[in-house]
Amino acid sequence: MFEEFLGNEELKKEISARLESDSFPHAVSFSGDEGTGCDFFARLVSAEYLNDCNGLVMRNVHPDFVSVQGSGSSGQVSVSDVRDALYEMNKAAVMTDGRRVLHIREAENLNAYSANALLKMMEEPPEGVIFILTVRRQDDLMPTIRSRVVEYRIRPLETELCAGEAVRRLPELDREKAESLSELFGGRLGLVLRAAGDRKYSFCVQTAEKLIEAAYDKNRYGMMAALAAAENRDQLSLIFRIALSGIARKVKKDPGNADLSGHIYECVSDALEQTDAFVNAKTAAAVLAARIAER
Repeated sequence: MFEEFLGNEELKKEISARLESDSFPHAVSFSGDEGTGCDFFARLVSAEYLNDCNGLVMRNVHPDFVSVQGSGSSGQVSVSDVRDALYEMNKAAVMTDGRRVLHIREAENLNAYSANALLKMMEEPPEGVIFILTVRRQDDLMPTIRSRVVEYRIRPLETELCAGEAVRRLPELDREKAESLSELFGGRLGLVLRAAGDRKYSFCVQTAEKLIEAAYDKNRYGMMAALAAAENRDQLSLIFRIALSGIARKVKKDPGNADLSGHIYECVSDALEQTDAFVNAKTAAAVLAARIAER
Protein backbone atom coordinates (compact mmCIF):
# COMPACT_ATOMS: atom_id res chain seq x y z
CA MET A 1 0.00 0.00 0.00
CA PHE A 2 1.29 3.50 -0.90
CA GLU A 3 4.26 2.09 -2.84
CA GLU A 4 4.14 5.03 -5.25
CA PHE A 5 4.74 7.47 -2.39
CA LEU A 6 8.45 7.46 -1.55
CA GLY A 7 9.88 7.76 1.95
CA ASN A 8 7.96 8.20 5.22
CA GLU A 9 7.92 4.44 5.78
CA GLU A 10 6.73 4.55 9.38
CA LEU A 11 3.88 6.89 8.47
CA LYS A 12 2.78 4.67 5.60
CA LYS A 13 2.97 1.61 7.82
CA GLU A 14 0.75 3.17 10.49
CA ILE A 15 -1.81 4.54 8.03
CA SER A 16 -1.95 1.19 6.21
CA ALA A 17 -2.52 -0.66 9.47
CA ARG A 18 -5.34 1.70 10.46
CA LEU A 19 -7.04 1.33 7.10
CA GLU A 20 -6.72 -2.44 7.08
CA SER A 21 -8.07 -2.75 10.62
CA ASP A 22 -10.92 -0.33 9.92
CA SER A 23 -9.69 1.95 12.72
CA PHE A 24 -8.88 5.06 10.71
CA PRO A 25 -9.60 8.25 12.70
CA HIS A 26 -12.59 10.31 11.61
CA ALA A 27 -10.34 13.37 11.23
CA VAL A 28 -6.61 13.62 10.44
CA SER A 29 -4.20 16.32 9.31
CA PHE A 30 -1.11 15.80 7.18
CA SER A 31 1.46 18.56 7.46
CA GLY A 32 4.56 19.12 5.35
CA ASP A 33 6.56 21.73 3.50
CA GLU A 34 5.75 22.62 -0.09
CA GLY A 35 6.98 19.88 -2.37
CA THR A 36 6.70 17.02 0.13
CA GLY A 37 3.49 15.71 -1.42
CA CYS A 38 0.94 16.24 1.37
CA ASP A 39 -2.00 16.62 -0.98
CA PHE A 40 -0.89 13.68 -3.11
CA PHE A 41 -0.64 11.47 -0.03
CA ALA A 42 -4.04 12.69 1.18
CA ARG A 43 -5.55 11.56 -2.11
CA LEU A 44 -3.80 8.19 -1.90
CA VAL A 45 -5.25 7.68 1.59
CA SER A 46 -8.68 8.78 0.35
CA ALA A 47 -8.50 6.33 -2.56
CA GLU A 48 -7.63 3.45 -0.20
CA TYR A 49 -10.42 4.37 2.20
CA LEU A 50 -12.93 4.51 -0.65
CA ASN A 51 -11.60 1.33 -2.28
CA ASP A 52 -11.04 3.31 -5.46
CA CYS A 53 -9.29 1.05 -7.97
CA ASN A 54 -10.00 3.23 -11.00
CA GLY A 55 -8.13 6.42 -10.17
CA LEU A 56 -11.31 8.45 -9.71
CA VAL A 57 -10.03 10.23 -6.61
CA MET A 58 -6.82 11.27 -8.35
CA ARG A 59 -8.87 12.69 -11.22
CA ASN A 60 -11.18 14.40 -8.73
CA VAL A 61 -14.26 12.71 -10.18
CA HIS A 62 -15.11 10.25 -7.41
CA PRO A 63 -18.69 10.98 -6.27
CA ASP A 64 -17.85 10.27 -2.61
CA PHE A 65 -14.71 12.42 -2.51
CA VAL A 66 -14.90 16.21 -2.13
CA SER A 67 -11.83 18.43 -2.11
CA VAL A 68 -11.97 22.06 -0.99
CA GLN A 69 -9.28 24.73 -1.05
CA GLY A 70 -9.00 28.49 -0.72
CA SER A 71 -9.50 30.90 -3.58
CA GLY A 72 -9.06 34.54 -4.45
CA SER A 73 -6.18 36.82 -3.52
CA SER A 74 -6.44 35.93 0.18
CA GLY A 75 -6.50 32.19 -0.45
CA GLN A 76 -9.07 31.78 2.32
CA VAL A 77 -11.41 28.80 2.41
CA SER A 78 -14.85 30.40 2.40
CA VAL A 79 -17.73 29.37 4.60
CA SER A 80 -19.93 28.85 1.54
CA ASP A 81 -17.42 26.37 0.07
CA VAL A 82 -17.31 24.46 3.36
CA ARG A 83 -21.09 24.41 3.67
CA ASP A 84 -21.45 23.13 0.12
CA ALA A 85 -18.94 20.37 0.88
CA LEU A 86 -20.70 19.45 4.12
CA TYR A 87 -23.99 19.24 2.23
CA GLU A 88 -22.38 16.65 -0.04
CA MET A 89 -21.09 14.75 3.01
CA ASN A 90 -24.61 14.49 4.37
CA LYS A 91 -25.82 12.76 1.22
CA ALA A 92 -25.89 9.01 0.93
CA ALA A 93 -22.66 7.56 -0.44
CA VAL A 94 -22.86 6.62 -4.11
CA MET A 95 -20.22 3.94 -4.51
CA THR A 96 -18.49 2.81 -1.35
CA ASP A 97 -20.68 1.31 1.34
CA GLY A 98 -21.47 4.57 3.11
CA ARG A 99 -17.92 5.92 3.01
CA ARG A 100 -17.17 9.51 2.04
CA VAL A 101 -14.11 11.77 2.32
CA LEU A 102 -13.89 15.54 2.73
CA HIS A 103 -10.41 16.82 1.90
CA ILE A 104 -9.55 20.38 2.99
CA ARG A 105 -6.42 21.62 1.22
CA GLU A 106 -4.32 24.36 2.84
CA ALA A 107 -6.48 24.12 5.94
CA GLU A 108 -4.51 26.93 7.58
CA ASN A 109 -6.61 29.19 5.33
CA LEU A 110 -9.86 28.33 7.07
CA ASN A 111 -11.28 31.52 8.58
CA ALA A 112 -13.35 31.76 11.75
CA TYR A 113 -16.66 31.23 9.93
CA SER A 114 -15.57 28.33 7.72
CA ALA A 115 -13.77 26.68 10.64
CA ASN A 116 -16.88 26.87 12.83
CA ALA A 117 -19.01 25.38 10.06
CA LEU A 118 -16.55 22.51 9.71
CA LEU A 119 -16.32 21.95 13.47
CA LYS A 120 -20.03 21.31 13.79
CA MET A 121 -19.82 18.26 11.56
CA MET A 122 -16.44 17.12 12.89
CA GLU A 123 -17.92 16.92 16.38
CA GLU A 124 -20.73 14.61 15.20
CA PRO A 125 -19.65 13.22 11.82
CA PRO A 126 -22.08 11.19 9.71
CA GLU A 127 -21.39 7.47 9.64
CA GLY A 128 -18.55 6.62 7.29
CA VAL A 129 -17.38 10.21 6.73
CA ILE A 130 -13.72 11.08 7.35
CA PHE A 131 -11.99 14.46 7.18
CA ILE A 132 -8.48 14.82 5.79
CA LEU A 133 -6.81 18.19 6.20
CA THR A 134 -3.49 19.21 4.66
CA VAL A 135 -1.43 22.07 6.04
CA ARG A 136 2.14 23.38 5.90
CA ARG A 137 2.55 23.45 9.69
CA GLN A 138 0.28 22.02 12.36
CA ASP A 139 0.75 25.21 14.40
CA ASP A 140 -0.99 27.14 11.62
CA LEU A 141 -4.26 25.29 12.19
CA MET A 142 -6.86 27.02 14.33
CA PRO A 143 -6.66 25.52 17.86
CA THR A 144 -10.30 24.40 17.78
CA ILE A 145 -9.67 22.46 14.57
CA ARG A 146 -6.31 21.09 15.68
CA SER A 147 -7.79 19.68 18.89
CA ARG A 148 -10.08 17.42 16.83
CA VAL A 149 -7.62 15.85 14.40
CA VAL A 150 -4.96 13.18 14.64
CA GLU A 151 -1.75 14.80 13.39
CA TYR A 152 0.79 13.29 11.01
CA ARG A 153 3.94 14.86 9.60
CA ILE A 154 5.21 14.16 6.07
CA ARG A 155 8.95 14.59 5.82
CA PRO A 156 11.18 15.34 2.81
CA LEU A 157 13.14 12.55 1.14
CA GLU A 158 16.77 11.76 1.67
CA THR A 159 18.80 13.71 -0.87
CA GLU A 160 20.01 10.67 -2.80
CA LEU A 161 16.55 9.12 -2.96
CA CYS A 162 15.09 12.42 -4.11
CA ALA A 163 17.72 12.84 -6.83
CA GLY A 164 17.25 9.27 -8.03
CA GLU A 165 13.50 9.64 -8.28
CA ALA A 166 13.87 12.96 -10.11
CA VAL A 167 16.12 11.32 -12.70
CA ARG A 168 13.72 8.39 -13.01
CA ARG A 169 10.83 10.73 -13.75
CA LEU A 170 12.87 13.09 -15.92
CA PRO A 171 15.42 10.91 -17.78
CA GLU A 172 16.83 13.97 -19.54
CA LEU A 173 17.85 15.45 -16.17
CA ASP A 174 21.56 15.23 -15.44
CA ARG A 175 22.28 13.29 -12.24
CA GLU A 176 24.64 15.95 -10.90
CA LYS A 177 22.01 18.63 -11.47
CA ALA A 178 19.38 16.45 -9.80
CA GLU A 179 21.62 16.06 -6.76
CA SER A 180 22.26 19.80 -6.66
CA LEU A 181 18.54 20.57 -6.79
CA SER A 182 17.75 17.90 -4.20
CA GLU A 183 20.32 19.45 -1.88
CA LEU A 184 19.01 22.96 -2.51
CA PHE A 185 15.41 22.00 -1.79
CA GLY A 186 16.16 19.64 1.07
CA GLY A 187 14.69 16.52 -0.54
CA ARG A 188 11.36 18.11 -1.44
CA LEU A 189 10.74 16.18 -4.62
CA GLY A 190 7.88 18.35 -5.90
CA LEU A 191 10.09 21.43 -5.91
CA VAL A 192 12.96 19.55 -7.56
CA LEU A 193 10.70 18.34 -10.39
CA ARG A 194 9.25 21.79 -10.81
CA ALA A 195 12.69 23.42 -10.95
CA ALA A 196 13.98 20.87 -13.44
CA GLY A 197 10.97 20.96 -15.74
CA ASP A 198 10.00 24.63 -15.76
CA ARG A 199 12.39 27.01 -17.53
CA LYS A 200 11.25 30.07 -15.63
CA TYR A 201 11.49 28.26 -12.30
CA SER A 202 14.90 26.88 -13.27
CA PHE A 203 16.02 30.43 -14.00
CA CYS A 204 14.93 31.47 -10.50
CA VAL A 205 16.89 28.59 -9.00
CA GLN A 206 20.04 29.58 -10.87
CA THR A 207 19.58 33.22 -9.85
CA ALA A 208 19.08 32.24 -6.21
CA GLU A 209 22.27 30.19 -6.32
CA LYS A 210 24.17 33.21 -7.70
CA LEU A 211 22.65 35.39 -4.99
CA ILE A 212 23.74 32.97 -2.25
CA GLU A 213 27.27 32.68 -3.62
CA ALA A 214 27.65 36.46 -3.83
CA ALA A 215 26.12 36.92 -0.37
CA TYR A 216 28.65 34.61 1.29
CA ASP A 217 31.44 36.48 -0.54
CA LYS A 218 29.85 39.78 0.60
CA ASN A 219 29.96 40.80 -3.05
CA ARG A 220 27.50 43.67 -3.19
CA TYR A 221 27.63 44.11 -6.95
CA GLY A 222 27.34 40.37 -7.52
CA MET A 223 24.15 40.33 -5.47
CA MET A 224 22.77 43.34 -7.30
CA ALA A 225 23.58 41.80 -10.69
CA ALA A 226 21.84 38.55 -9.75
CA LEU A 227 18.71 40.29 -8.49
CA ALA A 228 18.58 42.66 -11.45
CA ALA A 229 17.82 39.65 -13.66
CA ALA A 230 14.38 39.25 -12.03
CA GLU A 231 11.67 40.26 -14.49
CA ASN A 232 8.99 41.20 -11.97
CA ARG A 233 8.04 41.26 -8.30
CA ASP A 234 6.64 37.72 -8.28
CA GLN A 235 9.85 36.35 -9.76
CA LEU A 236 11.98 38.25 -7.24
CA SER A 237 9.82 36.92 -4.41
CA LEU A 238 10.33 33.37 -5.68
CA ILE A 239 14.10 33.90 -5.92
CA PHE A 240 14.16 35.02 -2.29
CA ARG A 241 12.13 31.97 -1.20
CA ILE A 242 14.44 29.59 -3.04
CA ALA A 243 17.46 31.37 -1.58
CA LEU A 244 16.10 30.89 1.95
CA SER A 245 15.87 27.14 1.34
CA GLY A 246 19.44 27.10 0.04
CA ILE A 247 20.77 29.07 3.02
CA ALA A 248 19.02 26.76 5.46
CA ARG A 249 20.71 23.80 3.82
CA LYS A 250 24.11 25.49 4.02
CA VAL A 251 23.64 26.02 7.76
CA LYS A 252 23.12 22.29 8.26
CA LYS A 253 26.09 21.49 6.04
CA ASP A 254 28.45 24.08 7.54
CA PRO A 255 27.36 24.94 11.12
CA GLY A 256 30.71 26.63 11.73
CA ASN A 257 29.57 29.52 9.57
CA ALA A 258 26.25 29.86 11.38
CA ASP A 259 26.60 33.54 12.31
CA LEU A 260 27.08 34.69 8.72
CA SER A 261 24.38 32.30 7.52
CA GLY A 262 21.97 33.62 10.13
CA HIS A 263 22.67 37.21 9.11
CA ILE A 264 22.17 36.45 5.40
CA TYR A 265 18.99 34.49 6.14
CA GLU A 266 17.59 37.39 8.17
CA CYS A 267 18.41 39.90 5.42
CA VAL A 268 16.80 37.77 2.71
CA SER A 269 13.73 37.17 4.91
CA ASP A 270 13.34 40.92 5.40
CA ALA A 271 13.73 41.52 1.66
CA LEU A 272 11.08 38.90 0.93
CA GLU A 273 8.70 40.49 3.43
CA GLN A 274 9.25 43.91 1.88
CA THR A 275 8.75 42.54 -1.64
CA ASP A 276 5.53 40.79 -0.67
CA ALA A 277 4.38 44.01 1.01
CA PHE A 278 4.76 45.83 -2.32
CA VAL A 279 7.82 47.84 -1.31
CA ASN A 280 9.69 48.88 -4.46
CA ALA A 281 11.44 45.70 -5.62
CA LYS A 282 14.64 47.47 -6.69
CA THR A 283 14.82 49.22 -3.34
CA ALA A 284 14.38 45.94 -1.45
CA ALA A 285 17.17 44.34 -3.53
CA ALA A 286 19.53 47.29 -3.00
CA VAL A 287 18.96 47.34 0.76
CA LEU A 288 19.51 43.58 0.93
CA ALA A 289 22.83 43.77 -0.90
CA ALA A 290 24.01 46.70 1.23
CA ARG A 291 23.09 45.05 4.55
CA ILE A 292 24.93 41.84 3.71
CA ALA A 293 28.02 43.51 2.21
CA GLU A 294 28.47 46.00 5.05
CA ARG A 295 28.32 43.51 7.92
